[in-house]
Amino acid sequence: MGPEAAHPELPPEVWRRILEFYQLRNGNKFKSICQVNRLFYDFAMVYKGRRFETLDLRLPVGRGTTNLLRARWVSCSTIVAENHNSWPSGLCLFFSNPWLAERLKSIYFSTSTLVELMAGGLTFLLPLSLRPPPTFPLPLLGSYDVEAALAHPLIQCISEVLPNVKNLHEYVVTVEYSPMYASKHSELERRLLRILLAQLPIGGLASTPRLQLHVDSCKFPLLLDELLVADLSTLKVLYITASHSFTRLRGAIDSTKLQALFQRLAPLESLHISSGDYAVAAHINSIFDNDIILPKLRRLEITMTFDNIWSIRAICSNYPMMTVLELNLIVSGPRRDPLPLSALDLPNLHVFTLSMKWHMNPTTFWHGQFNSPHLRTLRLVKCLKEPQRRDLRYTTTKICGFFKSESITHLETDVSVLEKYVLDIFAASFPKLRTLAIRAEGRQGIVRFEEEMRGHTFPGWNIHEATLSVAGKVDQQLVALLRKCLDQPVLAPDT
Repeated sequence: MGPEAAHPELPPEVWRRILEFYQLRNGNKFKSICQVNRLFYDFAMVYKGRRFETLDLRLPVGRGTTNLLRARWVSCSTIVAENHNSWPSGLCLFFSNPWLAERLKSIYFSTSTLVELMAGGLTFLLPLSLRPPPTFPLPLLGSYDVEAALAHPLIQCISEVLPNVKNLHEYVVTVEYSPMYASKHSELERRLLRILLAQLPIGGLASTPRLQLHVDSCKFPLLLDELLVADLSTLKVLYITASHSFTRLRGAIDSTKLQALFQRLAPLESLHISSGDYAVAAHINSIFDNDIILPKLRRLEITMTFDNIWSIRAICSNYPMMTVLELNLIVSGPRRDPLPLSALDLPNLHVFTLSMKWHMNPTTFWHGQFNSPHLRTLRLVKCLKEPQRRDLRYTTTKICGFFKSESITHLETDVSVLEKYVLDIFAASFPKLRTLAIRAEGRQGIVRFEEEMRGHTFPGWNIHEATLSVAGKVDQQLVALLRKCLDQPVLAPDT
């Protein structure tokens, strides 16, 4: 037997598996063996870059800024020791390596936080011995030059990182109202937002491009203006969340601009727009009234008032092939008599999620039958939360009768109180369930519930996974009782 046979060469995937175990046991000491060979070096670099998979600059003091400072701490500290005034330039040294930028999978920015960071927030992360002498007032809290502010090393570093990002999964930008910077830094915020959107790293993504925008509703006109000048030609997934603001809307929302934006989003495959502000939601809904068609759209999440038949008809006629739909319904003022949900006719729907901010008139809203012969997953949020048991029984019967279908195999809902009759109504309406998730605020006495369930069966159900939670915690007793009523065992996730 020759030496080759006595010491066979292991394939690279086996060595990588061995190195994973070594890394788990030795932690940072793993980097000491990176000079063994190329394979060990590559794995060491992957391990080193893991902490840079996420860059989060939404908080002035957090993991994102800490990673930037720790990236090349020796180089950074050397620069700081030599010249306090230029210390932030060391932040870019680490990310100047394109390989490390390619490690980034998630990036989170906040325009107000960037202003705060440029105003001196980063210095608080430095050791006391390396902090530059404090200056008052802080540079950006008084009068300043916008061009000089945008030349800040932190912005330069971000501008160098973004072009090298190739494997990003999500890009999140938050535009929020800040009382401290509302009047003094509005122009700087606009310019920062333009920089973040102009360098949108969605051109070379390995996965589906996903842009998430979280905006204070009073800043929505600002966001709309900057989106119109950004390159969104390759964007496939867009999230826009407009949170309710206690500050008056900064300027009117221009419906023409909103329509122009969506006309440029033809490649979109998935659109998610939600808002707790009725004024913003009303403008967003209007895009469906003007024959704006996104030909590749298959997934839609939208906040609607459901009191405009034209918007509903436009969704049905322009997107008949939609497979996933999530509706977040809000009511304008005291209105409680909306259109019937049956007006939403999407026969190719596979997944439907309905969330209600206020209760609708059940007689009007649940009138008719939901046309969904291919519906597989049904999620109901805040639809079955009735304070009175009598109302809960009526509402549960009405809603389940409306969605009644043998094609539904996954049901997820919340209820006020979990009782036996609730399960009976579910079993009669959805006899082919395979997964069931119920979130209850309370339940009837366990002794009484166990007595009612004793000897009871659900012969049509073939449930292989059930989550029954009360007050946010999985109730194993309820899961065990349900298991006794089924022919096959039920798995209860520990969540």
